[in-house]
Amino acid sequence: MNIRKKWIAMVLAFTMAVSPLPGAAVRAENTEPAGEEVVELETAEEAEADAESLGEVEVQEGETAEEELDAAVEVRAARYSYTWFYVSTVNGTDVEIGTEGEAGKEELGKRLVEKYYEGKTIVCKSKDLNDENGEFLANAYPSVSDKEDETFPANCAEEGKITFVVDFNFGEHKLGVTLPKDPNVHTELVYEAKENGKCEELGHVAGYTCQGCGKHFEDEEAKTEIAESSWVTKGIHSWNEILYAWADNKKSCIAFHTCSKCSKVEVIESVVTTETTDLATCKSEGKTTYVAKFTSDLCEKQVTCEVTLPIDPKVHTKLEYEALVDATCEESGHAAGYTCQGCGKHFKDIDAKIEIAEDSWIISAKGHDWKEWEVTKSPTCKEKGERIRECRRDADHIEREELPVNPKKHKLDVTVAKDATCTEAGNSLYYTCQECGKYFLDADAKTEIKENSWVIPAKGHDWTEWEVVKQPTCNAKGEIVRTCKRDASHEERKELVENPKAHKLTVTLAKDATCTEAGNIEYYTCQECGKYFSDPGTENEIAENSWIIPAKGHDWTEWEVTKTPTCTKKGERIRTCKRDASHVEKEELPEDPKAHTLVSTAAKAPTCTENGNSAYYTCQECGKHFSDPGAENEIAKESWIIKATGHKLTKTAAKAATCTAAGNSEYYTCKECGKYYADANGKKEIKKDSWVIKAKGHQIREKEIKPTASKEGSLVRSCEACGYVQEQYTLPRTALKLIMGKSKKIISKAEGCTFAVPKSAKKYLAVAKTGKITAAKKPELYKGVKKIVPVKVKVGGKDYTVKVKLEIPAPNIKIIKDPVVIGGRRGYRYTFQYDLAGATKIRVRIKGMASANGELDRYISKAKSDKLSYVNLTSEQVNNLKNKVTFQITAYYGKRVSKTRKIPVR
Repeated sequence: MNIRKKWIAMVLAFTMAVSPLPGAAVRAENTEPAGEEVVELETAEEAEADAESLGEVEVQEGETAEEELDAAVEVRAARYSYTWFYVSTVNGTDVEIGTEGEAGKEELGKRLVEKYYEGKTIVCKSKDLNDENGEFLANAYPSVSDKEDETFPANCAEEGKITFVVDFNFGEHKLGVTLPKDPNVHTELVYEAKENGKCEELGHVAGYTCQGCGKHFEDEEAKTEIAESSWVTKGIHSWNEILYAWADNKKSCIAFHTCSKCSKVEVIESVVTTETTDLATCKSEGKTTYVAKFTSDLCEKQVTCEVTLPIDPKVHTKLEYEALVDATCEESGHAAGYTCQGCGKHFKDIDAKIEIAEDSWIISAKGHDWKEWEVTKSPTCKEKGERIRECRRDADHIEREELPVNPKKHKLDVTVAKDATCTEAGNSLYYTCQECGKYFLDADAKTEIKENSWVIPAKGHDWTEWEVVKQPTCNAKGEIVRTCKRDASHEERKELVENPKAHKLTVTLAKDATCTEAGNIEYYTCQECGKYFSDPGTENEIAENSWIIPAKGHDWTEWEVTKTPTCTKKGERIRTCKRDASHVEKEELPEDPKAHTLVSTAAKAPTCTENGNSAYYTCQECGKHFSDPGAENEIAKESWIIKATGHKLTKTAAKAATCTAAGNSEYYTCKECGKYYADANGKKEIKKDSWVIKAKGHQIREKEIKPTASKEGSLVRSCEACGYVQEQYTLPRTALKLIMGKSKKIISKAEGCTFAVPKSAKKYLAVAKTGKITAAKKPELYKGVKKIVPVKVKVGGKDYTVKVKLEIPAPNIKIIKDPVVIGGRRGYRYTFQYDLAGATKIRVRIKGMASANGELDRYISKAKSDKLSYVNLTSEQVNNLKNKVTFQITAYYGKRVSKTRKIPVR
């Protein structure tokens, strides 16, 4: 290919990368053309106009004659129109692309470029405009011109040009096409070695940069692009491990780390809180924990420091109030007082000043006071029954007694009817007594029957015809089966003898032999007898291994270099088997003394204390130094050094101190030497930390939310500047209802609270240090119980009053319902017995029955009944109450009234 065709091929290849044609295979070569601007010719119409103005020209000899001859040729050329074609070298077919009359030169040129590809030739035909017949001139297929200066390729920074030129007998005709910039073609790639950034400066990776478009690439052929974000590397500090430092008084803590490269120190401040997790007491040591909280993600979120407090024998911090506990029937009680949970001593006061001796603390047990017997389990035909009685002092204390057997009380289990099957008998419905084991026909146990009189005999099998389920083979027996029509799970099986001709074949497919491994023809193996056959019909039995095809051996390609040798290292070449690309042979290549492997050292500006350097390159293999990436100019060691320049200062702005964190005045730090200065000119040097402004400390203010009867309040003492909470307390509700004998929390959070009960009310209730308030369970106190008891609660140094309303518990009475007949009418009897200690009166009401309530007042008013009491209601009365009779029972203790007990009985 001559020079002109070479550049035309390259330009067309670039164009076809955007609009490829079928079968296009043009390879572009990466060589810079010496292109000059393509001058477009005037159009046929413009040339014709020029010819008319010139008129006839007479041809003369000499330079003037040649100029006039050229002018005459241009005049003649203007008389013709041009039509462009491409001609296939395969069949010589002409295909018209267009004419200059119907399309502009630029559009027509694009069509030519699109049609020009391997196997085609571009031609142009001319026609005399004065020829009415329109015939084309004789030289119909001129060649494309080979003039280099009229064609040059496009690249990422510049447009390209391609010019089609034809020579007619009356002159030359040109058609120029501008090619758009091609972003995939880079002609000026400059290698840039890796440049590492310092702690706070940017660098970049190694690669090639296009001087036209500025893009970066990993390779000199610009095939693998490096994204701009991946090209730039950011220098980072190399921080040592985070360390923590506490002040001697544990009021502050800092985290800090140092850069191993530049010695920069970064300090992280914290907010320190104090919490005494365990107070020192008479039994155990205490512990105070200081907690430093950090907001930075660089260090731990929380760091603690613990300080141990010694045992204090005079401090009883776990004093728990124990109300007076009466002795019971079987267990002793104890006096009221405070017990230390640490040492176990008892005290009369919450301040642990008056100790109670252990022997005066205990109250002896009382013994039992039994009620009447009550039947809890009726006897049966086989088993005994039971009755019990309760202690009046404690319902949990019970005595039990057996009742003799009742032969007429059967306890029946039903056996449901079941149909007989092929193999199992069935049965009719019958009943069995759990106690005596007798059998009955009915659920009332009136008709006794004999054992097994309920049995229904099995039906037997009803078989189907025999069915083959497994065919016999040459080496294995077969099987037949039949099934019961009544139950498909019942079946019988029999064996069938072997069939020597019934082979069970496995095919081994044919496999071609490779370079190193043998192949085989297709063959068949019987799974049963192990014989081999060449056909699936087992007509041709063959010998073992007769199917093997021997291996072919290797067929090697030409050698290919895979590792180019360097100035100190050997290279490598390989060749591959044409039959199998996984088979490879390798061979070593000797060193090449001119093949250096360069590492770039980027130019570095000098600092105030350190020298800089100009850019240079070092061979990793031989250690020589060069000033250029092509290793053409070798230089002496350290010839690249540039002397230090002086300080570079960084300003640290002034920062105000906070409650817990120190601030600082304005100061400057030299990036290069790490020294500190008070001025921006670096003239007044100062000591490290001389800029520190101490923390201000907290400004504590108190905020109180008053409690109400239904809601607790709060007391918070916090810093109004930063929000630090010094103390936070819960305030008790102003009112509380408490049933005698019950306990409640007087305050949800009792830490830091003390409680005081009036002397006159101490026999009714007591408050433990945990905030638990307990009312005494003593019926003898109910008559004089106070409705409201003011309990004093001290929280956070302030006094609050909780009005505790004491309520007498509702009487606990059991009511039993039994069917009765009264005067020939069916109804129900509601029986109950009671003994309310300390009560003066009882009042019983039936909800929704005013007529019955008057009768109850006549007969039931005393607080104790020696005999059973009862109420009779007819079925009609109970039905009117929708089968639910609700008793409302209230006890009176002098002027004091208990809560009402509601007992619904269905």
